[in-house]
Amino acid sequence: MKEVSLTAFVPSQSAETVYTTLSNFSTYPDLCESIRKIDIQPMEHNETLSDWEVDFHSGVLRWQELDVFDPINLIICFRQTTGDIEHFSGSWQISDVEQGANIAFRSRFDIGLPMLADMLDPIAWQALRDNIGGIIHGLFPNSLIRD
Repeated sequence: MKEVSLTAFVPSQSAETVYTTLSNFSTYPDLCESIRKIDIQPMEHNETLSDWEVDFHSGVLRWQELDVFDPINLIICFRQTTGDIEHFSGSWQISDVEQGANIAFRSRFDIGLPMLADMLDPIAWQALRDNIGGIIHGLFPNSLIRD
């Protein structure tokens, strides 16, 4: 399984404000170029099911995920339930830092095509990283990607 991590700094905003913005998936398609559509089905206890359509390399990737929101600890965890790839899970964690907030995105994925993994995994890794960077810059235009 491959891992993708990305950290960003959002100046002049509190971690709570960043978490609130990041948690509002319904704004993503309007603010992030790579997001085509997100349908959100609220559940109970800070959980949603969300259906995603995103631009992925030269096509469209679709999946549904279970999202668990923890506003006390400023964490969003997600796990794909169905979709175009074998596995996709991870988290967003927000923290206060001097003069702003940090966003830490961590994920694991498996395309599910072992015979093509050597060729497809690096492409998927870069596309996922680019899409997450696009989401962060779409929501927080003055943010700085750190890694």
